Parts: sequence; structure tokens; C-alpha cells
Amino acid sequence: MLGALLGVAPSVVGQPAPELVPYIPTSMEVVREMLALGRVGAGDVLFDLGSGDGRIPIVAAQRFGTRGIGFEIVPELIVRSRDAAAAAGVESLVRFVNRDLFTADLSPASLVTLYLSPEMNVRLRPKLLRELKAGARVVSHGFHMGDWRPDSVVHVGEGFGQATVYMWVVPVAIDGFWELMLETPGGERWYVLEIDQRYQELAGGTLKDGRSFPLSGGRIRGESLSFSFRDDAGRRPVTYQLTGRMDGTILHGQVGSFTGEGPYRWRATRFRR
Repeated sequence: MLGALLGVAPSVVGQPAPELVPYIPTSMEVVREMLALGRVGAGDVLFDLGSGDGRIPIVAAQRFGTRGIGFEIVPELIVRSRDAAAAAGVESLVRFVNRDLFTADLSPASLVTLYLSPEMNVRLRPKLLRELKAGARVVSHGFHMGDWRPDSVVHVGEGFGQATVYMWVVPVAIDGFWELMLETPGGERWYVLEIDQRYQELAGGTLKDGRSFPLSGGRIRGESLSFSFRDDAGRRPVTYQLTGRMDGTILHGQVGSFTGEGPYRWRATRFRR
């Protein structure tokens, strides 16, 4: 039933050879830290990419009631995982399948866990960003995602046995040109907003009456964002601080300034990518 719900069929479709990512079990201490860092809950759908003996989905199901699917290439490990899920009494919550990570549909997942390799992580990165919804979390044991900088990093244990766990929050895609309206004490102010996005970081600027004002402090976390800019075109320069979120096709939120005015509202509509 879980497989039908998530649209995952147990099939083998040209998965990379198992020796590319050898099976090394994740310690239970690291498993617990990965789930804590990923803020797993009963409402999540967890996909474990390279699930080994299935311990991450099984622990999540046992402790939090989380539904999950483990993707694994080694048939013997899938059998072991299914037996372990049955022994733990969570076989109705978790499923283990033999499926190519690069052709599987990852969009149902709200949390993805993985313990692969730096090369595999970087190869998976575009797929994760493209298919996962904004706000989904990706947690990796041991390996980063290249130039996609993590939102959180924790170290588990000490000395030679220390492990590193990375977590990313998938950012909403908001790059492009927007028509921006700010409410201010003097009325509405309109700008062209250009957003240059690189993962969860944003740069760019606003344009008004032929003058441009660069953005600073730009940050995206899931569907939420914040940035500021200084409009020094008038007699009294003002630095506006904007916080908000993406709802459908609209950006909106609150705007304040370092002068203590506000908060007021703002909204933006994209007219070109």
C-alpha cells in the first residue's frame, strides 16, 4: 500500500554497480542524529537512498511513525531490511525497493537521507533540487554536496571515530525579475527587483527611476526569504529589510527599516526569469 501511495514500484533499472558505494552501516548514534537534524516527524515521507540494512527508515518508523522507502541495490540487504522491519513491527510503514536512484521519482519525499559518496552526492544534487518540494530536507552522513553549502553541520563522537552529518533545506526557486511594491509611510513605492539565486543564497538588486540599489543579506530557507537594500535616492536614505515567503507565484511579506518605521507589507510578481 505504501508503494502505491508514493508511486514507487520495486524494479531494477540500471542501478550503478554496488562496488561504487560499498555497504558501510551507519552507527545508531549517527542515525539518531541524522533524524534529529532532519526534524523527522509522523507527517514526513522519508526516502533513504542506499538504505543498506534499512535501519534509518525503520528507526524513523519506530520512534516517530514516519512512512518511508529505502532504495538499495543489493538484494540480500533488501531481504534483511524487510525482515528487520517485520521484526520491529513497522512493515506497514516502510518499504524497501531495488531501484535506480537517478530514475526514481523523489518528489513525494519531505526528508531524504543518504550515505553514499562525494561523487554520488554531486550527481544527485540537480535531481534533488529539481524534484523535491521547497522546504524538504536532505541529510547526508559523511559527505557534502559540492558547492551547495549545508544549512547545518553537526559532528558526532570524537577523535578517529567522529562522524559529520550535513543538512540542507531545499530552497524555493525565485531567480528572475519581479515587480516589487513596498508599503511605506509615504505610500506605495515600486521597484524592479532582480534576484540572482545560488541555492539558498540570493543576490541582485532593485531598480527605480534609473538607479539601482544592491541587495544584501539575502537568504532563502525553504519557501521563506529575507534580504535588505538601501535606497539612497532621496534626501533621507532608507535601508529596507524585507522578510517573507513564496505563495504560489507571489512573493509577499513584511518590510521594516532601520529608522524604526513599519512593519509594512510588500509583494512582488515575477515578469521574467
